[in-house]
Amino acid sequence: MISAVLSKILISLCLIFVGWLGALRLGRGAEAARLSAGVGLLGRLVLDVSLPALAFTAIVRTTAPGSQRAAWLIPLFGFGLCAVAALVGAAVAAVTARPPLRRTLTFVIGVPNWIYLPLPIAAGLYGEIGTRTVLLCNVGALCWLWTFGVFILSGRSSLRAALRAVGARPGLWATLAGLAVGLWAPGVRDYAGAASLPSHPAAFVWTVLFQSLELLGTLTTPLALLVTGAQLAELRDQARPRGREFAAALAGRLLLAPLLTFAVLRFLPVVLAPGERATVALIAAMPVAVSATLFTREFGGDDGLAATSIVWSTAAALLTVPLLLALWPQ
Repeated sequence: MISAVLSKILISLCLIFVGWLGALRLGRGAEAARLSAGVGLLGRLVLDVSLPALAFTAIVRTTAPGSQRAAWLIPLFGFGLCAVAALVGAAVAAVTARPPLRRTLTFVIGVPNWIYLPLPIAAGLYGEIGTRTVLLCNVGALCWLWTFGVFILSGRSSLRAALRAVGARPGLWATLAGLAVGLWAPGVRDYAGAASLPSHPAAFVWTVLFQSLELLGTLTTPLALLVTGAQLAELRDQARPRGREFAAALAGRLLLAPLLTFAVLRFLPVVLAPGERATVALIAAMPVAVSATLFTREFGGDDGLAATSIVWSTAAALLTVPLLLALWPQ
């Protein structure tokens, strides 16, 4: 188990490192602004194009009639693991952080990298069930991010604005569409495995469409990891370890929040399938989400602390994630 997790993390970190090196090499001098804009555009393409394609096809393939319970339970777990981590963050911030940094520290502990980094690891360890669980957790985590996450940083919350922001994400609608098709039109998944194009016009169109979306979805993980590396390269000047808040962010995000989540998962009476529970535990152990600095810039917070937490928690996860998952009961 540990060797499998370690290999998946190493592969992911290798791609992140390639993106980091590429951004350092190409982003010199006058090209820096152009590269930054290109990385931002590529990130949006991943978020709004290839990830929705992956979400739709993966959920259609793994959702069967009669699995409605998991379809609504897993997003609740995605919301809940962020809520548990934020409670840890609030407690840690109250004890360790200077007042101007408390909101930022609470936020970075509360937002694990719940999609891009765990996606290839869960897919490698648990197959399509792992992929589906990560994508369904993404629904609940997004809802938490745009409501309580924004409230933590800004100190104010507009429910209407938050719901509008969540509803504008194509990945959310693709996930819901995949659930609907998987539950009520399960025959669509047969088009995924078709070796040749059928002669019937409707079947022909569905086969081409579904397999095109599947091919598009395969781009998500490698491109997302490259973008992550490039974003970390952009943050390198801000990401200098300093202050007790930095140490508290790493301890809270990589140790305290995952361990509390493990305890909740273990003793919670709601029972998920073993692969689903293990994937939720994996997400809980992830480092700080790379998008954290986007939110501190938009809604208030300390960019330096957020950037430092992202870079160093991602590196430290190479050690902490295998150790934490070794504690997870198999």
